[in-house]
Amino acid sequence: MRLATPSSAGYFCPMGRPKSYQVEDVVSRALPVFWRSGYEGASLKGLEAATGLNKFSLYASFGSKRGLYLASLDLYVARYLAPYFGDFRPVGPESMETFLCGVVTNLEATGGLGCALLNGGIEFQGRDEELNRRIAETYEVLTATLTDYWKDRRRAEAFTALVRGLMVSGRMGLPRQVLDSVVQGSRALWAS
Repeated sequence: MRLATPSSAGYFCPMGRPKSYQVEDVVSRALPVFWRSGYEGASLKGLEAATGLNKFSLYASFGSKRGLYLASLDLYVARYLAPYFGDFRPVGPESMETFLCGVVTNLEATGGLGCALLNGGIEFQGRDEELNRRIAETYEVLTATLTDYWKDRRRAEAFTALVRGLMVSGRMGLPRQVLDSVVQGSRALWAS
């Protein structure tokens, strides 16, 4: 059997329309849906509404809902965590307190959404190896910075765990005054 070609059949059938959207814009519009609702809670209809694309275009660009989710988490890390963790330079107790208070302030500014990356880790209960790797790599930036400063890996890991705990507590809706109390109560860890 011979397949029809544009010249033999008298028509041209393109492989697909060119994209009329920027992938980063789509990811940027999907991020709040996943951040607010989680992976399971983010419906395809909700993602279509947020991005302005239908499911076929979403799947063509990202392969799956999971592909869009992971791209959204990458954008979250690049936009929110990497600059904050990467730019942190501890120079004394005041900088530690400023950093932790900044975490609390950012939680408040996002309406208590917490950390999109950690939210995913909790949602999948540690069973998603790719997500676990991304969480570990992202938070390792902070741990490594603190290890260099304190020359004490265990202390740096404890501080990073405190940051994770603040993020999760913020997502749980604990009020600002409680989170501020946690920061002040943790002084023994970072003040010396």
